Amino acid sequence: NCHNCSVTNNWLEATRTIGIQTGGGASLGNYADNVIISKNLLTTVASQNLAIVNSNNVQMVDNTMKAPGQAGGPGVVPIDVEPNVGDRISNIKIANNMVDMTNTVIDSSGAKGLHGIVINNLNAAKPFNGIEVTRNTVYGGNLNDVYNHVSGGLILARSAQNTVISNNILRRGSYGILIDSGSSSLKVSGN
Repeated sequence: NCHNCSVTNNWLEATRTIGIQTGGGASLGNYADNVIISKNLLTTVASQNLAIVNSNNVQMVDNTMKAPGQAGGPGVVPIDVEPNVGDRISNIKIANNMVDMTNTVIDSSGAKGLHGIVINNLNAAKPFNGIEVTRNTVYGGNLNDVYNHVSGGLILARSAQNTVISNNILRRGSYGILIDSGSSSLKVSGN
């Protein structure tokens, strides 16, 4: 729940849980604000490489994730905006990131990854607005992988509101952009 923080120019390799997260518990009204996560390299990070919960004014830009996930790991979502009950999400920019799952190992479920970038508000965070997912590149399965092995959307919006998904490059997922379960006021263009 830090305010006015930055996480830049780091290399995280083979960490066994979440790589970098902004936001934490919402008790006593706490939340993260004015956070920049940029120019980081994350390789074979087991769980979420980059995660946002309970946060305002976050820029997650120019990061590279290669081969996210690990054999026997918990299942991977490289970029995950997923607030918990009582959290807030406002003014989030996810831009110019590279997610390359082509060399991700297949996990115990038979998939390389669940999704690439997730915007998920199933826990009904309030507010939940101002989310922008733009100019990211997400590579799912390798082009020679006949089974693909990326089980979900390269971008997933679930119960998301007030979100712009634009000008992203997406390749080899079961779904390019998957919008489901109560999403509203989304603008999807130029992908």
